[in-house]
Amino acid sequence: MLKSDSIWGLRLSIFINLMLLSVELLLIRIFSPASIKKPDNILLCCATPMIGFLIVDSFNQINIFAYDIWTFGFNLLAYSAVGFILFFIIGNAKITSIILLSFSYLFGLVNHYVSLFRGTPLLPWDILSAKTAFSVASNYDFVIDMTVIAPTILFVLMMLVLFRIDAKQLSINRHIRQIIISRIGIFAVIGTFSFVTLLTNIPNQLGIIEFPWNQSNAYQANGSFLNFLLNTKYLMVDKPAEYSIEKVNEIAQSVSKSYEHKFYGASANSEQIITSAKRPNIIVIMNESFSDLSVLGDFGVSEDYLPFYRSLTENTIKGNTYVSVHGGNTCNSEFEMLTGSTTAFTPTGSIPYQQYIKQQTPALPSLLAPLHYSNAALHPYYASGWNRPQVYPLLGFEQFLTKDDWVNPQYIRSYISDQSDYQKIIELYEQKPAHENLFLFNITMQNHSGYTDKNYHSDIYLTDMQGNYPKTEQYLSLIKQSDQAFEQLITYFQGQSEPTIIMMFGDHQPAIEASFYEELLGKPTEDFSLEELQKKYITPFIIWANYDIEEQYIDKLSANYLSTLLLDTAGIQLPVYHQFLKQLSEVIPVINANGFIDKDNQHYTLDQSSPYDELIEEYQILQYNNLFDARHRVDEIFEIPLR
Repeated sequence: MLKSDSIWGLRLSIFINLMLLSVELLLIRIFSPASIKKPDNILLCCATPMIGFLIVDSFNQINIFAYDIWTFGFNLLAYSAVGFILFFIIGNAKITSIILLSFSYLFGLVNHYVSLFRGTPLLPWDILSAKTAFSVASNYDFVIDMTVIAPTILFVLMMLVLFRIDAKQLSINRHIRQIIISRIGIFAVIGTFSFVTLLTNIPNQLGIIEFPWNQSNAYQANGSFLNFLLNTKYLMVDKPAEYSIEKVNEIAQSVSKSYEHKFYGASANSEQIITSAKRPNIIVIMNESFSDLSVLGDFGVSEDYLPFYRSLTENTIKGNTYVSVHGGNTCNSEFEMLTGSTTAFTPTGSIPYQQYIKQQTPALPSLLAPLHYSNAALHPYYASGWNRPQVYPLLGFEQFLTKDDWVNPQYIRSYISDQSDYQKIIELYEQKPAHENLFLFNITMQNHSGYTDKNYHSDIYLTDMQGNYPKTEQYLSLIKQSDQAFEQLITYFQGQSEPTIIMMFGDHQPAIEASFYEELLGKPTEDFSLEELQKKYITPFIIWANYDIEEQYIDKLSANYLSTLLLDTAGIQLPVYHQFLKQLSEVIPVINANGFIDKDNQHYTLDQSSPYDELIEEYQILQYNNLFDARHRVDEIFEIPLR
């Protein structure tokens, strides 16, 4: 468990080392001359990269002196490279050291809180999400404990010492020859380090192993900042080895020949509806942090937190969906659901909405538009999150409603409630012209973390856990209210005559206590197997119709397949791309950022050889043509054939 003697022993060891170093710096500060002499200046400035390394990873509870020589050395070079770049620009060692140390402290601090709140560390693409992160930061509880205090003390004392240095003694020699030689040397060092670290296999051969499916463990094993840098090599998406337009067409023709057209959940009545001019209205709800934590293991609660969801069986398809994110990065689940693409083929931690959606991209709204579906996206929060105002028109959305479009809504904590959210769905349904079909995509907000609101009264309690988990209890209480709001929505549409399908799924599990997961699974997070890790990425999905569809339970289905299942259930002819996805889901029902699971429940990582390599590559080729080769996109593969 997290609070084992070994973990606490490590924390105590790190704390003692930091305090001893801080005392030494304090003594230097108190007893040194007014301006520290030049040899000491040079020594202190040269030590700054190692102090930065120590500060960053002490935030992450890592004892850097336990690393082997190569891991330690590469980390030290990483900080030194940043220092060299700064020195190249500034030409003053004192200022360089102050900036490098400040950068290290801020990186460590941000990484600590991102890991605490989201369960995964800071990644290069999170920089693009800074605006979204700031908008919800006030809802988190920023606990200040020894994990934060100890490196802060070290940082402050080191800064006090650096400010005593005489800057003139450490300025670059201004003779033109010296400047050229020194700066060419710096450039050569940085270039060599970058090439060896990012473009060769040398770090792997020296024991610095990347395992992007578990970034928390990778940061622990390799050092936080070094692993952050290693992730930058994935900023670009590589073209699949066998990619060509000819190959895309070949795959499409093979799919069309082998595809057997039959609708999911079809019954005599539903076939009559879907072959008529009146197709069903389609409502999709991506419910913020909606999950059933019992998938992790059994635990007792004071009362059921999902009674209505569990009771729904008639005209219902439901099961477990596997998403690619945990505790945050909502838009990735949204991206996978709407487009049928998977972030398994994009760089670890990437945000497609911010990085890749730069042109018209086939997605549910654009697919349904030719079938005379009006559409809207609605989200009871700020519009700016995840670049949605720029992305939604490219996906085919005609309208985007945000929190200002709700009049006098009910709030739960600081978020508009699911009940008020669903009232807006009903309002839009009642306002639509009778001759139109409606497609709505709704992202709720009620259950967003953090779960530390002291003014919110939790009414669900854990009854048989050893640890104390107030965040989990507040979260489960919120989920109960979500369940009640969903019941009211379903009750309303049960009374409507127009055929309507409602899909709801959770975008990710909540950012609750890591120790809750560890108690249920009986081991520290870093020891989770791939199968155990995948349990943190399971959320429920449900498709309900107010007309007859065949009931079904699907134990495993990843988010990239949800749009295919939805279109098929609605009786809409699938594009070739979704025909491929339907066939693929029968063999590989789960593929997400962690890996994939086959029909026999065998788990594989994404870089692991398997009997499905050819199928995975075909999916990757089609997705690349769809997302990254818009100039040569084979449009007919990604469009609904009109009939």
